[in-house]
Amino acid sequence: MSNISLEEAKSLMSEASLDNLKNVVTTKPVINMDKKTSNDILMQALCKAVADDVIHDTSLDAKLVKLLNAETNSISQMKLGEVLTSIRKKQPNMACVIQLLTSDMGRVLEEWVFTGPIVSFDGIFEYIIKKFDITPQTIREKLSQMLKPTIANNIGQFVSRYLNHDDDDDLVVSITTISRLVNMEGHIILAEFKEM
Repeated sequence: MSNISLEEAKSLMSEASLDNLKNVVTTKPVINMDKKTSNDILMQALCKAVADDVIHDTSLDAKLVKLLNAETNSISQMKLGEVLTSIRKKQPNMACVIQLLTSDMGRVLEEWVFTGPIVSFDGIFEYIIKKFDITPQTIREKLSQMLKPTIANNIGQFVSRYLNHDDDDDLVVSITTISRLVNMEGHIILAEFKEM
């Protein structure tokens, strides 16, 4: 009996057999998302996509597994870019879709699709500010009924700085701030990871 090389053995196997062998040989990452509470919409979407196998185990690198196991409950725009870049190495059609919906979820008002590596929430923020004609004053009036006055005041100050900022300013918009403004106006914002 003659010996054959690994490449020759692989060429004798079907693609399905190779995938099955990879699943048997590859150790699945251990992920415990029990610590995840009060997640922002991006972390909720990431956890759901991993749990539902939309994002496959094979697409999870060590940094992503660490993020999922950490107590971190939010994802910044920079972190979302890194997450998408990492996932798209194995699942090149993966995207994060953020949708603005009416309060009854009956109609999508706007949709943003992110594929990385660069992600900015500025476009969403600016759309929300214009769409609902949000001013620092309306934030202080409406949001302080829903949140602590200090939080409402901080968001009002941020919106004021954002509206008056120079392009040189490094103001970073968070998805949590956007979600609070959307909820203040009685609408819903959701995120989802999906193949496109």
